[in-house]
Amino acid sequence: MMYSLSLLSDSQGISLQGVVSVSDAEQCAAAGAMLLEKLSSHQAWICDLTGLDEASSVVVAILMSWQRVAGSKATQLHLVSPPPRLHSILEASNLLSVFALESKET
Repeated sequence: MMYSLSLLSDSQGISLQGVVSVSDAEQCAAAGAMLLEKLSSHQAWICDLTGLDEASSVVVAILMSWQRVAGSKATQLHLVSPPPRLHSILEASNLLSVFALESKET
């Protein structure tokens, strides 16, 4: 399965689902940046990772690029429900402090 990227219904962020391969990374990063540009910078942006099937350093690179977009708008990207492996990669890369991590409220 490939990845899918969509604007959240409340327009407060984006959702990344599926699997992002190395060959998809550049396109995914650009598509996400375009979606983020449409959001209001009056509140923190959400990146819902509930449906992310595979976490990798490729995903971390994409999230970093999106965090730079958020930073350019004076806001922050909040990662919602990051998979445990993604959390581990962020921790090992000393990047946990770059993102706000949240679990999804049920």
